[in-house]
Amino acid sequence: MEHKIAFVIQRYGANFSGGAEYHCRQLALHLKNNYKIEVLTTCSKSAVPFDNYFNAGREDDAGVDVMRFRVSDLRSQEPDEVLKRIDELNIEHDFQLIKKRGPYCPDLIRYLINNHGKYQVVIFITSLFYTTVAGILLGFDNAILLPTAHDEPDMYRHLYDIVFSVPRGIFFNSIDEKQFIETRFPRVKKIPSFTTCVGINEFQFKGHKKENYLLYIGRICSGKGCNRLAHYFRQYKKMHPSDLKLYMAGSIENGYKEEYCEDIKYLGFITEDEKNRMLEQALLFMIPSKYESLSLVLLESLAAGTPVIVNGDCNVLRGQCVRSNAGLFYSSYLEFEAVLDYMLSHKEIYEQMCRNGIEFVKNEYNWDSVIDNINKFITHI
Repeated sequence: MEHKIAFVIQRYGANFSGGAEYHCRQLALHLKNNYKIEVLTTCSKSAVPFDNYFNAGREDDAGVDVMRFRVSDLRSQEPDEVLKRIDELNIEHDFQLIKKRGPYCPDLIRYLINNHGKYQVVIFITSLFYTTVAGILLGFDNAILLPTAHDEPDMYRHLYDIVFSVPRGIFFNSIDEKQFIETRFPRVKKIPSFTTCVGINEFQFKGHKKENYLLYIGRICSGKGCNRLAHYFRQYKKMHPSDLKLYMAGSIENGYKEEYCEDIKYLGFITEDEKNRMLEQALLFMIPSKYESLSLVLLESLAAGTPVIVNGDCNVLRGQCVRSNAGLFYSSYLEFEAVLDYMLSHKEIYEQMCRNGIEFVKNEYNWDSVIDNINKFITHI
């Protein structure tokens, strides 16, 4: 069999703010020297709602073969094989909720039904969406799940007891994610798994000096905690007047209510070069999300010598801060105020955290080691 891998993901491309989409692309680009890579995805650019921005069909992304399928109307016919599994497993209610979340793409699932056997493995990324759930439920013997899961209400639906019992293997992003999933779904302990399936390129420092701003990069939406971050920052500035700024880069999604404050700047999408410059210059990188399985941009920030402040209600982010000794966390405004004050007023500790982050990423997220371990895992299963 030709050494061929398929990635299945809800959206794909170079210019997405989402962490899972970026993660998928990085894996595809780094594995293309070892395998023929195909990414099976939708035509969608937006996630709220999913659309058909891109043309259906094949395209090339730096040597990665991308195949796009149109997002369908919910009234379109579900593949018979999926309907049969839903009936067998008695999961109609939960599955309909996933179908409505989307992106509903039955043509992609039909393609997989007819072609999954030509791949050494099919890697489904992100457990929350139709493209993964419908595909995983079919029980392909070469299916690997990369769930990007975190402790949220959806994980307690009966549907996910089944989703996490079927794959041939599971890729976890962190020790914390693995511990949560194995506690929630004890049967997962019997499935071969691999932790740390992403690397971070060594940061190319340009000699930019630190500037007086906090930085957030990603989807700007309430679900990521951005409203809370902006509100806390605005409150902090009232109590502690200074020229400190908060820069927020990424796409603003429907439902996000912008905090109008002269010290909060919305930058929109930024290029990779702009991102690297801003990561190097920022005093601190902020992650307000409560739900993360891993934050790649957190690791990129540490690699750039910029400590982080994160939402302490997220076990994964809190764990990364503790293991790296390069960040602090909060669960309330008073804690936000305290950790921000601490970072800004303890220069020696701050500078040590800058160094700690660089060493942590270099030692734990080396791409050569990651690819070698993925190759061994795929060969083993």
